[in-house]
Amino acid sequence: MAPIHPEQQLDDFVVDENGQLDFSDLERQYAVPREEGFDQVIVVDNCPIVEDDARKDKLVAFIRKIFSTNGVIKPDGIFMPMIKNEETGKMQSQGYVLL
Repeated sequence: MAPIHPEQQLDDFVVDENGQLDFSDLERQYAVPREEGFDQVIVVDNCPIVEDDARKDKLVAFIRKIFSTNGVIKPDGIFMPMIKNEETGKMQSQGYVLL
């Protein structure tokens, strides 16, 4: 790599031909692939709180049916976080789902 002329640096930062700071090296280093980002996440709030049983499967199937009319949902594309209920000791949903 050719050395950068001192007039093209600003406090050790590289300046492009338009006098703007050049962030291309940082953009390449910290680029997030599109399929791993959160560009296409839907949060469904106020879902019924269900235990980890057949009711959970029915709720997931219902949500899949509703939202599949608007696009494709991957087979493992619905995430329902679960937490342990201190009173019953069973796992239950938290009232929201991520698509």
